[in-house]
Amino acid sequence: RFPWKLITQVIVIFLVTTQLSVIAQQRFQLNQFVSLNEDTFEQLFVMNPQEANPTKDYYQTSVTSTIITMDDLWNQLNYTASRYFGIKEQAVGPYGYGWHDKDTFDENDKPPMKLCVKHYEQGDIIPEIKSYSFQGHKREVEYLLNDTNVTSIREQLEGSILENNFSSIIELWLKFNLSSVYLDAQSSPLCCQFDITLLIENRIHSGSMPVSMDMSSNIVGCSDNRSSYDPATGIYDNKQLTILESFVLLFLLLSTIQCVRSIIKAARFTKEVRTFFRKHYNYRLRISEYTPLYNWWFVLVVISNVLVALGTILFLITQYQEVHHLEIDDIVSIVYGLGVFLQWCGLLRFLSYFDKYNMLLITLRLALPSVFRFIVCGLIFYIAFLLLGWLVLGPYHPKFKDPSVTSECLFSLVNGDDMFNTYIQMENISLPAFIFSKIYLYVFISLFIYVVLSVFISLISDTYETLHEQWTVRSRGLLQDFASDYIGRQTRKQNDNNSNQNNDNAFEFLTSSMYSQDNSPLVPNGGSLVQRVTPRNTPTLQLPISNNSSPRVPKRGLYPDLVVRDEN
Repeated sequence: RFPWKLITQVIVIFLVTTQLSVIAQQRFQLNQFVSLNEDTFEQLFVMNPQEANPTKDYYQTSVTSTIITMDDLWNQLNYTASRYFGIKEQAVGPYGYGWHDKDTFDENDKPPMKLCVKHYEQGDIIPEIKSYSFQGHKREVEYLLNDTNVTSIREQLEGSILENNFSSIIELWLKFNLSSVYLDAQSSPLCCQFDITLLIENRIHSGSMPVSMDMSSNIVGCSDNRSSYDPATGIYDNKQLTILESFVLLFLLLSTIQCVRSIIKAARFTKEVRTFFRKHYNYRLRISEYTPLYNWWFVLVVISNVLVALGTILFLITQYQEVHHLEIDDIVSIVYGLGVFLQWCGLLRFLSYFDKYNMLLITLRLALPSVFRFIVCGLIFYIAFLLLGWLVLGPYHPKFKDPSVTSECLFSLVNGDDMFNTYIQMENISLPAFIFSKIYLYVFISLFIYVVLSVFISLISDTYETLHEQWTVRSRGLLQDFASDYIGRQTRKQNDNNSNQNNDNAFEFLTSSMYSQDNSPLVPNGGSLVQRVTPRNTPTLQLPISNNSSPRVPKRGLYPDLVVRDEN
């Protein structure tokens, strides 16, 4: 029979992979544009930004500068304000002051910055006499800062909380908006607005105020955007991507129809087999015995088709509405990416028809129960080490500062990554913590690399070796043995050279119409059913045949796509 499902799935995979390549390239360029602008704004609006040290600071925070003195604070505020109000003259990028209505836009208009101050309602600190006075109620005050070419920031904030009671300040931040245009040769132009916040923290009153910058972006299609393909400039035409996405949706629908059709036929056949055993053998098949009659690869393909179709439709909506929220785009990309992932995994079902190519799937399936039980046990050790390291080493080591970072560090150590730097990054401030860190790391690395990881690998490798050495001895279910018994009797009866015929396709014989009523595989000789036939002399289970009626053979024409295989 012509492999329609294989051809359809290959075409679908080719189309979705091509579509993924185009979308991934566009997403990369857009996210790179946003990331580069964020770096630019840090250089523009933060005075004396710190340069990251790649050899030491593995977990970079958002801190870009530090304020030590009051003069540093006023200089930072004036510096940021002067750069903001002079952005059009100083920056090389095409920046403007946020979005405005086209009718009311004034090119010389410079919107004010917002300075928000969060402080305690009252806060006095007298360290000489070990005295302080705080009221827990917090307040927020907002100031509007105008062009510094007219008046300085200090003059504009004269008499404010920054001058009268600075010790009560918790944090302050500057807020302002800038706009720009994203131009790329592979996609249509987009207009962007960047909401920038410069945060200066004083929560713990440590004598230094870290400065960090946060930026969010809002990306939409420009009002005067013209999207077309120009051979001279290479501007991308959105119609080409639309045509590709339409073909993807068409073939996804065709593939889904084929798989759903096969699932329905498998359900009908399963019902008939269960009825046959209940009627002629007075035996009710358990769920674990008749589930092999379903081809679960079809269910996987249907799920992947739904995910890819959902992602494609959402991408189409985003494309025509020309609204890009990076967080929403990330969620859509995850849905679409999982669909493509499952599409490629669906090709593995065609390799299941070849024993040697199917050993990976069989090994994973057989080793999974043992691996899962072992992981549960190892996970208890892992969590215990995680909590211990976070508590003791967190204040002194950058890789143990919070549970997430600690888990990443421990997982890297299990895989032998960056061990030496983990040792030397421990600060020698507390002698007990320093000595404990050495013992902690030696014990964890020795236990998880030499014991836990070795046992984990051996569980999988032993399963593979056992499977490779005893390939002909497999664990089967009742229905597989039922069909295998018939094949064994037929080969002995014919006395030919086909005794090594692969029993994985036994159910193809079970449902085939090439056998007559007398040779039906559902009617064993003598009215008994041999449960298991293997090269060894194993006991057999006899199931009596009911006298209700004579057995019948399901016709192959009703189930042309169903071939149940046992890969154990």
